Amino acid sequence: MSKLLIILPLILLTACCGSSVPSGPRPVAGSGDETLACIMAQKFMADRLKAPASAKFAPCNREAASFAGDGEFIVSSYVDAQNSFGALIRTSFVMRVKSLGNDQWRMLQVVTSP
Repeated sequence: MSKLLIILPLILLTACCGSSVPSGPRPVAGSGDETLACIMAQKFMADRLKAPASAKFAPCNREAASFAGDGEFIVSSYVDAQNSFGALIRTSFVMRVKSLGNDQWRMLQVVTSP
């Protein structure tokens, strides 16, 4: 239920506030770009961590990312990483990422919960 409460606002935000930036070929649903979107979300999330070297992410699979249209994907996952005190903490996240083409990705939004 709480996962639905997190994902629903992201879907609504994507539907009403999407922008169109023409730049190269767009990913399509089921083309394997879901896995790449998940990997990029992990990279963006690692950049936000206090101890990125300690990060252990959930595996990227078909259930982790979904195509949202216009080159955008919604990734739902978690990461186990050390906080500033050295304790291992699991952080769940839902992230909206967008493929800009030419191997360029942008993080559009992230919602985390400890």
